[in-house]
Amino acid sequence: MKFSFKRVFAIVQVRNKEFYRDFGALGWVFLFPLIMVVTFGYIFDVDKGENYKVGYWGDFKQKEVSNIQWVKYKSKEEAIAKLKLQRIDLAISLKNKPAKLWLAKNSPKSKMAKKIIHLHLLGEHNIPFVEEQIKGNVISYTEWVFPGIINLNMMFMGLWGVGWVIVRQRKQGILKRLKASPLTSFEYLLAQILSRLIVMVGSTILVFTVANLIFPFDIIGSLIDALILYILGCLALSSIGLIFAARITSEELCNGLLNFITYPLMFISEIWFTLEGSSEFIKSIAWFSPLWQLTDGMRKILYEGASLMDLKVNLIYLIVTMLFFTSIGSVLFKWNKD
Repeated sequence: MKFSFKRVFAIVQVRNKEFYRDFGALGWVFLFPLIMVVTFGYIFDVDKGENYKVGYWGDFKQKEVSNIQWVKYKSKEEAIAKLKLQRIDLAISLKNKPAKLWLAKNSPKSKMAKKIIHLHLLGEHNIPFVEEQIKGNVISYTEWVFPGIINLNMMFMGLWGVGWVIVRQRKQGILKRLKASPLTSFEYLLAQILSRLIVMVGSTILVFTVANLIFPFDIIGSLIDALILYILGCLALSSIGLIFAARITSEELCNGLLNFITYPLMFISEIWFTLEGSSEFIKSIAWFSPLWQLTDGMRKILYEGASLMDLKVNLIYLIVTMLFFTSIGSVLFKWNKD
């Protein structure tokens, strides 16, 4: 049967009306990310925390220092680059005399890490450390975590708003009625993704605007580039829900499976904390997470000024993920619950 965008648009309209009339779901979509941002901004101010990451390179016998996590890099250049982006709080070299350390200018955590290093290591190196301040983007934890929060909220909306809703409609017999219409399975699934995309993009723009008024973000990248990347991320993560929606008839089973994949994705995708200092195995696993690809890309655009061309690997990964899961979901999809 020939593809018809008119049929797709009709399903998009119906799905959006269903969502907008559910005031509970509508309110939660907008309020949840704002509540998270305000919570992290005012209550859990991690910038006043006690854990600091110190980068080093070469042969260096690490000394156990309270509140310090040592992170090894291949070279000085790599460590300084991470310091500029505040992935670590301090860089240190004890190879030559006098010992030298690099700290991020205007960063409270960097200054505190320096005091701890001075307190514990200065006695072993009779000559005081030579200090060099590195000028980089001083990003607050609220700014750093914000892309992760809106992407996390989007992942929940995409997976449950597409996957779980389709399972519910199959169980209620709605899909059985749609099967009798000229609508194809691909058109139906595409309409579900597009309707959810409208909600996700609209809610994120509103949340971003309000959050930026509460905590003005120091953005140096293109918001248009960030929006394009975000849309691709929405499509990629929503398409994953199609796999669970293809044949499952139990809402409880679908809910359990969605939880089974969302929690690991949430913890390995640098939503709440950076993976600097983690094992290479964990970082490799994180790279395959579409949520990590999206969050990492958005942070680079907003706070490092990266362009879409700089993030072509992220873009290709999200596009391939979207096409792969949409194709598999369309092939496996069935209308009836029997």
